[in-house]
Amino acid sequence: MLIVGLLFAREYSGRQWLLVLAVSTIATGLGFLLLEPGLARYVGFSGVLHAAWRGPRGVAARPRDTLTWTVTALFAAKLGWEHLVGPLPFTSSSLSCR
Repeated sequence: MLIVGLLFAREYSGRQWLLVLAVSTIATGLGFLLLEPGLARYVGFSGVLHAAWRGPRGVAARPRDTLTWTVTALFAAKLGWEHLVGPLPFTSSSLSCR
């Protein structure tokens, strides 16, 4: 959570950050409850990270910023891969524990 906070420290006020944290945590939990009711556990902070990034809104705010475009494209590619193929290689959910 600290890394996400540091990444977006200039993007949000303290109150806005708490709102992003609360809304994205609740939305992630409800999404799993409704769409993946058999999910036994969820480890990670990706729901908050994706919500904090703002995707298209971030690009619109900085249309000429290469880093914003690059990270947004990487997020989109990651989400597309996970949706169509499954976990990214070398993530904990793709590795078998013996």
